[in-house]
Amino acid sequence: MVVIAITQGLSYAVWGGMEGGYALSIVVMSAAIPLITCYPITLTLLLQGRRLREMVVALECAQRQLSENASRDMMTGLLHRQAFKEHLQERRAAGTLLMLDVDHFKSINDTHGHMAGDEALMQIAEALRASTRQSDLIARFGGEEFCVFLPGATATQAIPLAERIRTAIEALRFTPNGVSHPLTISIGLAAKPAALPLDAAMQAADGALYAAKRGGRNQIVCADGEELSRSMKAA
Repeated sequence: MVVIAITQGLSYAVWGGMEGGYALSIVVMSAAIPLITCYPITLTLLLQGRRLREMVVALECAQRQLSENASRDMMTGLLHRQAFKEHLQERRAAGTLLMLDVDHFKSINDTHGHMAGDEALMQIAEALRASTRQSDLIARFGGEEFCVFLPGATATQAIPLAERIRTAIEALRFTPNGVSHPLTISIGLAAKPAALPLDAAMQAADGALYAAKRGGRNQIVCADGEELSRSMKAA
């Protein structure tokens, strides 16, 4: 546009005084019309391009949020079973698995109703988040069962964290309908070397969990069958 205006001005300077040369009005109009029309069009295109970039960023954020939501349990906000397994299979990392199951959960639903049961699960999920490291993976496997993976931790290193989880849940103040109801959890613990398939480690941890249930609940049992922690009172 500026080039057009300069060109028209130079043309008038050279030929404007000649017979049949450029008239001043033609020069002015030839320079003004592009300036009048092109600037608004250019500005409009720039603004539209900016809005388009903002829309693309917003869509990308929404897509990431949808993907994140799709991997989460709607009630607790923890990973669901499939997303948990996919994360571990992608990492192929060594660590320790904890399988957790809420003790006597059915009695909560039967005595206080399913809304109270949901509240218990949400409190337990929050206790799990507060008791674990940022690098740990936590999932609700379904019903009253949860799973935690501690990357890089040996079974011996995982024991104190598992005990912290157990005591944190035991200390929860759960009072459905104004009535105090104790919450405890049984934990099965199994090491997962990097070369060990995830399903094999989960099966070992699950077996330890059932041993904890059979042994009286509210305790931690390692996959080798060793009892690691037990509450002072039988659950």
